[in-house]
Amino acid sequence: MKRFLASILSLATFSACATNTTINSIPPGATAYLDQRVLGQTPVRLSDSSVFWTKRQLVLKKEGYEEMRVALRKEEVRVGPLIGAVFILVPGLWILGYPEQLTYELQPVEP
Repeated sequence: MKRFLASILSLATFSACATNTTINSIPPGATAYLDQRVLGQTPVRLSDSSVFWTKRQLVLKKEGYEEMRVALRKEEVRVGPLIGAVFILVPGLWILGYPEQLTYELQPVEP
C-alpha cells in the first residue's frame, strides 16, 4: 500500500510541472509564435511549464489572413498536480493548465 501511495504521489509531482496542448488554426498551416518565439506550423504541440498566473501571448500568422493575437492563460484544473498539492505544496503552482486543444479561426485579409 505504501508503494502504491508513493507511486501516485511521484506521478502527481512529476506530471505537475508541464501542461500540454495542441494549437490548431482554421485554415491549418499558420505559423504560431509564443512570446515572440516560433513554435511551428499549426497544428503544433505546446508544452508549457510556467506557473498558473503566467500570461503568454500567442500570435498566429498566415499569408492572406489577418494576424491573430491571443492571450493564453491556464484555466483548467489538472488532477495530477491537485493530488500532489494535497501532499506537498509546490505542485499547487501548476494546478491549472490549458485545454487539450485550442483552435482559432483566422480571418481572410480584405482587398
